[in-house]
Amino acid sequence: MGAEVETETEAEEPVRRTGTRRRSGPKPRCTYEVLGPADAGTAEHMAKNGLGPSRTEGPGTWYRKICFTDSGGSLGTILWIPERPDRESVARRALRELRYAALADPAIGMSPPASRGAVVNVPLWLWIDNGEWAPTSATATVDGLSVQTTATPDRVIWSFGTGDELICDGPATPYDPTRPEAEQHSDCTFSYPRAGIFTVTATAEWDATWTTVGAPGGGNLGVVRRSASVEIPVWEIQALNRSPR
Repeated sequence: MGAEVETETEAEEPVRRTGTRRRSGPKPRCTYEVLGPADAGTAEHMAKNGLGPSRTEGPGTWYRKICFTDSGGSLGTILWIPERPDRESVARRALRELRYAALADPAIGMSPPASRGAVVNVPLWLWIDNGEWAPTSATATVDGLSVQTTATPDRVIWSFGTGDELICDGPATPYDPTRPEAEQHSDCTFSYPRAGIFTVTATAEWDATWTTVGAPGGGNLGVVRRSASVEIPVWEIQALNRSPR
């Protein structure tokens, strides 16, 4: 097996001094055949020793390319065609980098703070740091194919160690101790029905999508979740009623 085999059956016309002869008609048509194990082994050996067509690193296949010319002849070459990486696989690689390098666990905020504890039947304000609430992207490149993955924050699922859950769209509103309580409102609150020590868990959900850099193509990678937890004591305040004297 040679690296290049020319089987032209009709000689080219000589070049005239007035210019080069141009052929009319369709361009050469080419076919590709996968080399058998023996020929592929020979191609590998020649490529490693610099004697034939080179090959790139990574998976791929050796082919015999045969092109038929307008004159009825043919030209055969041996070439290596690398396996094109699956775009979604590259996107998931970028997502892994994004998940472990850029998406932080949610920073839990609550009022009153966990260190002070909550009171039975008194609303506990909940939020996460809204400085982390923005789309975040990462790019991965494999064999010349670049894919960008973007995670967009959507909602936070709160669990309270009681079997109860609360879903809050967005990071929710932080409590501002410098403002009167009557002037503030939040839809992300929870009241404990009993005393005890409980674990509060915030799970932020991010919608992940991908696009091919510099080319069409993209899709949805599903939901990415990051969680954080904190323990909080819940107190019960009891009132003592006394009859007037």
